[in-house]
Amino acid sequence: MRLFERGQEEEEKIIKWLRSIGIVINGEQTPVNFGSHVSGSLDAIAESGVPLALKTKHIVEFKTHSLKSFKDLCSKSVKDSKPQHWAQMQIYMQGTGIDRALYFAVCKDDDHIYTERIKYDEKAANKLIERGKRIALSERIPVPVSTDSTWYQCRYCPAHDFCFGSRLTQEINCRTCALSTPTPEGEWLCARYGNAAIPVGEQRKEHYCHVLHPDLTPWKLCDSDIENTALYEINGEYVYNGEPDERVIGSRELIEGTWKTEDDSFEPPF
Repeated sequence: MRLFERGQEEEEKIIKWLRSIGIVINGEQTPVNFGSHVSGSLDAIAESGVPLALKTKHIVEFKTHSLKSFKDLCSKSVKDSKPQHWAQMQIYMQGTGIDRALYFAVCKDDDHIYTERIKYDEKAANKLIERGKRIALSERIPVPVSTDSTWYQCRYCPAHDFCFGSRLTQEINCRTCALSTPTPEGEWLCARYGNAAIPVGEQRKEHYCHVLHPDLTPWKLCDSDIENTALYEINGEYVYNGEPDERVIGSRELIEGTWKTEDDSFEPPF
């Protein structure tokens, strides 16, 4: 959170610096939305005054770097050193109809500055957006970036423990529920309530009727004969997951390992 806050504070300084050299810049974040849960918010838009292209409008992206990352950036380019940042700007250019971007990087160790102008690549932008939509609307988790737990992109990922450790999510909300479905219109629908749209505020809440998505557990999924539940085989036992009752265990209990079936003689329905 402190790192994120540092980045936000840096943005205000950078905007001040850019205005001091004559760049006309809108410092308000501008949202872009492509539907299918693919969206973002660019840092700023420079209306004019960017050196070497005084009359050209640019989207502007601010980034802070460690010394090692900054040196790599300076020796290569944004596309080669930080392809995720390059991709981010391509999507934002597509969303705003602006065909130039200004990348402004600050080294957190010594306050050195690196800037680079990026050209719009329509083919790359379209490919990135379609990839995002495909992943967002997929019913199953896509193939991972790597199956090597020491791979650098995996080592620093917040999902590292899930992928290479527990294989069990700690998140209980509508977006991890097997009964919810994302739509191309940017909504989430709940199968339990007749495919009604789930309000955004409710999507992040922990609901008693939550059913763990099979890709977010390490357990074997079996066929359930109880509506709106999942049937998992856990350590040799068959356990219903859904709205808790005498036969069904809630997601919170399953994740925390505090569940216990009431009927020890329970046999699977197949």
